[in-house]
Amino acid sequence: MDPGAFFMPTSDEIPEDVGFIGTRRDVSMLARTYIQSANVGAQEAVFKQNEDVIRGYTRLETLDNRTCPQCAFADGLYYTKDEKRPALPIHPCCRGLYIPKTVSFRELGLDIDELEDVARPWTLREDGPIGEGGKPIIGVGRINGTFEDWWNSLSDEDKARTGIGATRSALLQEGKLQWRDMVDKRTGRLIPLEELGFETKYGWPWKKFSTSRNTAIIMGPPQDVIDIVNTGKSILKGLPSPADDPRAFHDTLMQRLAEEVGLSKGAKLGSTGLGADMVFLASQRFPAAWVKRSDEFGPLYVEFSRERSYYLTGYIMGSERWMSVDSDLSTSVHEFSHRLDEVCPSLQRQFQRFHEYRCDGKSLESLLAAVSTVEDYKPTEMFRDGGYIDPYFGKQEGKKATELMPMAFQSILGYNEHSKSEKTNTGALLIELFTGDNELFSFTLGSLFKKWSM
Repeated sequence: MDPGAFFMPTSDEIPEDVGFIGTRRDVSMLARTYIQSANVGAQEAVFKQNEDVIRGYTRLETLDNRTCPQCAFADGLYYTKDEKRPALPIHPCCRGLYIPKTVSFRELGLDIDELEDVARPWTLREDGPIGEGGKPIIGVGRINGTFEDWWNSLSDEDKARTGIGATRSALLQEGKLQWRDMVDKRTGRLIPLEELGFETKYGWPWKKFSTSRNTAIIMGPPQDVIDIVNTGKSILKGLPSPADDPRAFHDTLMQRLAEEVGLSKGAKLGSTGLGADMVFLASQRFPAAWVKRSDEFGPLYVEFSRERSYYLTGYIMGSERWMSVDSDLSTSVHEFSHRLDEVCPSLQRQFQRFHEYRCDGKSLESLLAAVSTVEDYKPTEMFRDGGYIDPYFGKQEGKKATELMPMAFQSILGYNEHSKSEKTNTGALLIELFTGDNELFSFTLGSLFKKWSM
């Protein structure tokens, strides 16, 4: 059998007199799995010989309704170079593989911008076993994202065609479970619903276990949060310490973001003046893909004010938005983060997920009562205590965490040695978050380098 051969000729080449007894489907499965094993083995050999230019690996699965849930939930998982990965193929007929994340061209001494990510193709076929000839195709397209992003983009009817299953689909759409809860990253094992805290009756989840009844429930941060935190910690190792030299940390971070992610050249604004200038400069500290999404969303008008800054969303009809900022660049970083919170839903959802993990079981409290030194808080402004360095990080409007992402990005990206604010020009905000909440610091840092579906 030729490892480079297409599976059809290979399955035909298995002689009948070798003692192998099985259906043609069995033979086809054996051939498919053998060829994929050989292909993945060859890839791993190439990776091994080029470890010096590889940072890590991303799990890649096929976007179609033949992919099993075990693989679908693993699509997009990122592993550092030294992190243990499940061996592939992980089951018969598995099509999964790993894509290496390499160092940038500029780290190799080449003054070349990184290549843009290409959109991934997806396919929907009629229901039933595909066999060797293939079922008729009923839908095709492309998406720049993961299996989760693709699945979320489908209609309910097409979601039902995928291998996710009715039970897990219902739990996902009701928000009772998250995508990354479903699979063990280290082993690649699909986690049974019982271990996730759900009994099933007639194939449908009907009761959530209490922690006293089910010790298999893993307490702590969800796997997707852990992944981003670990990414941030890995990046932090290659940066100067924020506590020792805030300026060196900021300059090196901006350089790495420019090389590995791509920084914006400035947001498109519908107004001019000092306020607009500050927001334009602030937007240059964010990934280009995020700011591009802001530009596509609709017009953003900025005014300068010495009063409390703000970003108006639901109060304005249509897509027009207004922002008010002062002369401190870190304030503009904060307010522009509110803009991104609105226009980049995947990013917002991940910070919300972090907040829910940190505030699990906590009730809403009054900000005015908790922070008596800030008199302009309104009695209606509420927060949940997530162990943040300041209660304002945990502010909520309804169920939504409204200030966690802006406060975190302001702390990390808002450093400005020319600011009149001592907290900004000395890097105090940066140092406070780094020393007081390293988990959130790492999570925010990892988020800046993560590839989000816009």
